[in-house]
Order: sequence, then structure tokens, then C-alpha cells
Amino acid sequence: MATAPDALKLFLRRLTLAYTVFLALVLLMPFRFALDPALLAANARNVASLWFAESVLSPSVVADTLQNIALFMPFGFFRRAAGAATRRAAGEASLVSLGAESLQLLAPGRCASLYDLVCNTAGAWAGAAVFSAWGGFAERALRAARRRVPRRLAVCCAAAGLLAVLATMFLKVAPVEGRAWEGAVPVFLGGAPGDVFAWRGVIHRIALWREATESAAAAAPDVDIDFRGGPKEGFLASLPADAAWSEEGLELRGARVVLAPAQAEAFAQVAGTGRPFSACVWLSPERMDYTQRGAIVSAGESAWRCAFRLGQRERDVQFFVRTSVSGADWDRPALTARAGGERPGGRQWRFIFTGDRLAAAFEGVIQPEGVILRRWATPAGQLLASPFVFEPLTLYAAMFLAVAFLAGLASPPGLRGAAGAAAFACIAPAFGVAALSAYCGLPIDRYAVAAVLLAAALGVPLGRAWACAASAG
Repeated sequence: MATAPDALKLFLRRLTLAYTVFLALVLLMPFRFALDPALLAANARNVASLWFAESVLSPSVVADTLQNIALFMPFGFFRRAAGAATRRAAGEASLVSLGAESLQLLAPGRCASLYDLVCNTAGAWAGAAVFSAWGGFAERALRAARRRVPRRLAVCCAAAGLLAVLATMFLKVAPVEGRAWEGAVPVFLGGAPGDVFAWRGVIHRIALWREATESAAAAAPDVDIDFRGGPKEGFLASLPADAAWSEEGLELRGARVVLAPAQAEAFAQVAGTGRPFSACVWLSPERMDYTQRGAIVSAGESAWRCAFRLGQRERDVQFFVRTSVSGADWDRPALTARAGGERPGGRQWRFIFTGDRLAAAFEGVIQPEGVILRRWATPAGQLLASPFVFEPLTLYAAMFLAVAFLAGLASPPGLRGAAGAAAFACIAPAFGVAALSAYCGLPIDRYAVAAVLLAAALGVPLGRAWACAASAG
């Protein structure tokens, strides 16, 4: 049988490994990579310039800085607890971050940044420093706790935790309510104030309907802003140098154009009431590859306070409408859908807000992607209702991890005990997710299924290592 120090070191090593896997999920999801020279060149240009394009005190930069520091603090804490020096813990974190940022150069939708590398390293150093200052107390608490966790209590906590997690995920209290726009809300074309990237292309026409219609031929639009046919009076507040009228429409070459107040007010009367509506944009993007991104139509004071946002992100498009489940300063939850193909050409993009769902149609074909908008009973459920890129998997995994850890802690020694713990950590949550999804009328979330498997793979070995350390102590 392993001695107490060896068992505790084993637990800390597995804990560090589990957290490294978590970091990989956060930094590299959804693990979509492409060996494309255009993508590599575009991301390489942003490595040093992205964070210096804005003020270092802007809300997005401050929030991202604090997030990166907090994300790597546990890594430094765990490595320092396992016996590594502070300098070594920070160096290892720097290598992990460097590897992730390098892979982000090949990941569409991710932005590699030297600034992130610095913040991640600083976070690991801070976590190691915290252990150096208060590690004695933490170690004594850890040694005391690992001797005083009865297996029956662990079983009960695992069952109760599973029920709590499932209730948090699926306890729906009401559909969302639209949030009306307050005052005169400006409408920007090509990008909002604070946007790092500017959209390039030609906007032919923008139309809005006071109903969630799927076809542009269903009825006459309530708002019809047609830029075709050359210069028109009363459409724009001003015409910057990087924009021009043409027979095809309004050509944007990196410019930010503001709609005239009368057009913005008409736009708000349809899209800003909180009632269902649909919007259709006819446009010709300059490119449909990794070099193209930016807001096409944005209503709001800035990029961080949007009421409506339609943008392009490489080959994808994003659609956002502010509702009662939206965050205070950012455009989530938003619909991200693949526009299809790389042909710049003329396109028809249609977006639908039904009151509790966002949907999209490209060239008249409804896309399978969609975002369900619901108000949830708990703050954690609210977070789960606001997915973007990678958060669903990481949040689900974090919630199921405690259940899997307790299952591993309560399992008896030996291979049979490990198999039983893994079965409980996988089968019980998966059954609960399927049952409650059917009850709520929702499709089974693939992220939830993947999170169950990931949590079981990480949590069960951690729990069994903890149990081994307790028995050795």
C-alpha cells in the first residue's frame, strides 16, 4: 500500500493533469483546425496587434485580462502544492499557454495573442504565490479532509449532486421576454464603435418583417432599406471616405456607416419591441474565408452594448437580439451558423427571432442550427442558457465533475469498484439528461453527452486517488 505522502502526491498529479485537460478545452474548443495559408497569415497579423487596437482599459480587454489570470491560477497552485518551485510552475504554465496559442493560429474563430501568453503566465505565478503564502493551512486542511469523508456520505452527496445538476440544467421557469430599446439607438453598417475588425463588402438591401417569417416572398416588408440604384437621400447620416455608392448598393471598404435617424427609428420599431420579427440582408461579402470578420449591421452604442447585431466571422455568421437572458454588456446568447461555401457573390441571409428562439436561413434554406432562449431558475442555469463556441462543454463538465469525483471516492478498491464508479458517473447523468430533455421538449445536447464522458474520465480517477490517499493516511 502506498504511503501517505506518495498517495497525496499521486492525487495532486492527477489533479494537475485533470486541470490541464480543462485548460485545453477552454483554449482550443471546438478543436476545429485548418492548414490554410490565408488563415495562418490572418491570425499571425493579429498576434501582436489585436490587443493594442483598443484601449487597455476597455471593458473587453479588462475582462479578458482578469479571466486569463484567474484561469491559470489553479494550475500554478496545484503545481506548487505538488512540490514544484514557483518559477517552474510559471514556466510550465507558459509552455502550456504557448502550445495553445500556437495551435490557435490554425483554429478558425480563435485569436492567438502574446498578451494572453503574458496573462496566463502571470496567473500561474500568482497561483503559486498564493500557495507559498497560505499553503501550510491548505495542506493541513487537505490532510484532515481526506481522512474524514465516509463513503456512505460520498454516495449520498453524489446522488444529491446529480439531481441538483440536472435540475439546474433543465428547470425552466418561463420563456424570455424581449427587452425594448431605450431612446434613440444608432444603427451602424460595417462595424460598431469599439470593433477591432471592419466588415468589407457590398450591402444591397436590408428588410425587416413584424413576424417570424421564413421566406422573403411571404409578405411586403415593414422596413425596406434598398441601397441599389446609386446614391439615395435620407438613407445615411454621412458617407465616409471608405464607403461608396454603386449601382449594386453600398460598398464598404473598412468604413463604419451610420444610418439616418429616420431609418434607425424604423429599424427599432420592428426589431426593438421584443416581439417576433425577421430580418433579411442581401449582400456580397468581399471574402468568405478566414480573413473576413466584423459586424454587418449593429444597433447599439458600441460593440459591447448591442441591441441587435448581425456579423460575419470567417465562414460563419452571427445573429444576436437583446432579450431578458442577455448579458449586460455583450452579445450573448447569439446564433452562430455556417453560411456555406467560399463564393463571395451575392447572398441572401435571413434571420428569425420567434420570441424564444433564434434561427437562420441562407438562400432560402433553413439551417439546422438554432439557439433556444429561456429564462432559468438558477444562475448556473442562466450561464448554460448562454452558449458560445466552447462554454457549453466546459460548464457541463465542471458541473458533472463533482458527481464523478464523489462516485470514485465512494467506490471500493479494485477494478470492479472502478468499473462501477465509471458506470454510475456515465449512465446515471446520461439517463437524466435524456429524460429531462424529452420532458422539456429539447433535443439531447451533444455537449452534455460529451461532458458526461469527460467528467467521468477525469473525476472518477481523482476520487479514487483521494480515497487511496485517505486510506494511506
